[in-house]
Amino acid sequence: MNIFNRIAGIKILFSNKKIVLVNLTKKNQQSTLKNYKLDTPLFKKILSDELVFLTNVFKKNNYELRIAGGAVRDLIMNIFPHDIDLATNALPDEMIKMLNAENIRIINLNGLKHGTVPVRINDKQNFEITTLRIDVKTYGRHAEVEFTNDWHKDAIRRDLTVNSLFLDLDGTIFDYVNGVDDINNKIIKFVGIPDKRVKEDYLRILRYFRFYSRVKSDCKEHHKESLEAIRNNAEGLKIISGQRIGYELRKILSQKFCDSFMEIFYEFSLAPHMGLPVNGNLEKFKNIYQKSFKNKPLPHTLLSALMNSEEDINKLDERIKLSNDEKSTMLAIKKYENVLDSFNTVEEIIEFFTKQFLIPKSSKEKSLRKEQIVELMKYLDRMDLADQILALELPNFPLNFKNINQHKIFDSNKQKLVTMEDYSKEYKIRLNHLISELKHKWIDSNFSLTQQDLLNLIDEKLLKEKSLYSNSKKQNKKQF
Repeated sequence: MNIFNRIAGIKILFSNKKIVLVNLTKKNQQSTLKNYKLDTPLFKKILSDELVFLTNVFKKNNYELRIAGGAVRDLIMNIFPHDIDLATNALPDEMIKMLNAENIRIINLNGLKHGTVPVRINDKQNFEITTLRIDVKTYGRHAEVEFTNDWHKDAIRRDLTVNSLFLDLDGTIFDYVNGVDDINNKIIKFVGIPDKRVKEDYLRILRYFRFYSRVKSDCKEHHKESLEAIRNNAEGLKIISGQRIGYELRKILSQKFCDSFMEIFYEFSLAPHMGLPVNGNLEKFKNIYQKSFKNKPLPHTLLSALMNSEEDINKLDERIKLSNDEKSTMLAIKKYENVLDSFNTVEEIIEFFTKQFLIPKSSKEKSLRKEQIVELMKYLDRMDLADQILALELPNFPLNFKNINQHKIFDSNKQKLVTMEDYSKEYKIRLNHLISELKHKWIDSNFSLTQQDLLNLIDEKLLKEKSLYSNSKKQNKKQF
């Protein structure tokens, strides 16, 4: 059923999840503001008791509170927004005063300099409320701001037209930059003059690509002036922190068109400033993306295809600060990406990785985790193997410290049997290294060695050969 609403000379029609606009503004009416009415089930769904309560607090104090930015864009596109950011014409100190008066929990004041106050309502829902502002001075990565009560000024200092909309809880959309038209026409472009917008914050280069994926249905329909501004300001990414670049890059790699975007990153010389290898394997990346994206690989899994060496991974880590899991997974993918060629059967593959999962953590050759190999199988488009690996029940190593401590060993110095507990204290044996050595022998036996078999392997010769004595007791080795 079509839904018609009229407000401020504009009619809005919702049909087949798309907004069709008919402009009824009089020709002599001069205003940059266009108003639309949003009246969809999805919009009504976000009107929680917590949001309504918070809005009423501001109304009671004669201030406005509107949904801002990405949430408005998503609602127009009939996408449920994950976060709801709010904007207000109340100054930060006025906000804090009224919030305290209502006993509303303020989570922190870390963003107060930029007018942002995060709150939690009824211990159920969090919101970030930001005072309207203008950027009075920009430095390419941060800005000095001045607070305002002018919604238009706040809208035109934002990055993209589709992110510069406001929405009242009665469904009124406030559009100062033709953002609704751009959403309907699937246009992604910077607000105002693209070159100026990019120079204000060079991270907007990457945000352009992130939101392009969300709005566009064709990877080649770029806004010419916006793309030219990106090309001309590529070096600006050098001054952006690795954390911010990493955040945007991970978002881009989680969405469609990232193979096309990666071509642009290299063509425009953006890649080196993002920590990507200068001679990244672009063809391999595109191939891996095209065959594996349906498997929903993690962002760093896709990035592995660009890497030519461990050094490339280390340089990326230096730039964007990979997590330990991300880095270890990338290293595992590069090490094992061709390993399937070595086996003839699925059983052989499963047996191989079972052994890799059980390698002791103290070994030079690091053990793998199931999650890493699942990512490898997504990367290789072998989800049949991923499912088997996830379902794999690993055998339990039959030894522990208690078993070893109770085991008796012949002490050639004392010429008698003593427990390993006493022996290890006397000669400073590194028991964790001993267990690691025994675990390797168990793995090499295809897990056939029993607890007693493993205990029977422990003697002074084994301890000496494997250098399990600590440095402080090297003299004890002379007994052999």
